[in-house]
Amino acid sequence: MRINKERTTPSARNRIRDKVYQSRLWKNTRQIVLDRYQYICQECKRNGRLAVTGRTVDHILGIKSGGSVFGLHNLEVLCDSCHARKSQGEKRR
Repeated sequence: MRINKERTTPSARNRIRDKVYQSRLWKNTRQIVLDRYQYICQECKRNGRLAVTGRTVDHILGIKSGGSVFGLHNLEVLCDSCHARKSQGEKRR
């Protein structure tokens, strides 16, 4: 699923986002990713900080940038700190 900003209003994008993240498919996919990475933040792991617990399943390439919504290759676990940092960086672009 790809969201076209030019064709949808902010409230429509929110409804689409909510529909995705409340779906059974997303909840199952999220659990698969959490189990695969054993709840370990992958960004912390890349930076040598081992065993930092993460609970957020994040899209590596954002959906707005064409990233797959449910593709396991495009999902990873992040801790709250790494997810907030990544989200702030994406908002600046």
